[in-house]
Amino acid sequence: MSNKKCYEIIKCPFYNTEPRKSNCPVYKEQIGCYHYNWGDFYKQMPEGKEKQDWKNIMLQNCPKCEVHKLHKKEVDSFLIDLIK
Repeated sequence: MSNKKCYEIIKCPFYNTEPRKSNCPVYKEQIGCYHYNWGDFYKQMPEGKEKQDWKNIMLQNCPKCEVHKLHKKEVDSFLIDLIK
């Protein structure tokens, strides 16, 4: 299993940007997506377009991502939280 963070494994749109200015909490904290509590992040977001966009992006893109192949259990865990 890889110890690399998700943005090191895939071509992250936030890579090589200032982490503290990132809209992505994972990149901002410089951790792996599979270590982040996406369920709480999502639940705490106000209802609206941004919340729906995050959900759609994660449900559509995460299962196809190389990180999912390497950290399936962790990624599936937060994806399941999104559809509850």
